Amino acid sequence: VLLCAFPLRRTPATQWLGGISYPLYLNAWIGIFIFHALAKRFTISDGWSYQTLLALTAFVVAAILYHLVDRTIMANRSRFYSRRLGWTLGAIAYTLAVIGILYGRYEIAQRQAR
Repeated sequence: VLLCAFPLRRTPATQWLGGISYPLYLNAWIGIFIFHALAKRFTISDGWSYQTLLALTAFVVAAILYHLVDRTIMANRSRFYSRRLGWTLGAIAYTLAVIGILYGRYEIAQRQAR
């Protein structure tokens, strides 16, 4: 991705495309799931049009989620986030990750002992 990245002048279009890129990466499955269910119901056959509509649905869902979720969070970030909250949530996340790893290692050791 970094090899393909190059600086552009910020315009509303480039900001919007950049804004929906993360929701598209994160939530493409939602659009795919929705389209697949509709395609089954309306018997849309697999092929070029199926794949195009599949990608378009994922893109539209990402754009909707960007406008409903991401922009709202960015506009109200100072109300949702503080430095202390960030450090606290980060510490909790790392603690839970370490607990999960240790518990997983314990379970593996228990299975191997049997």
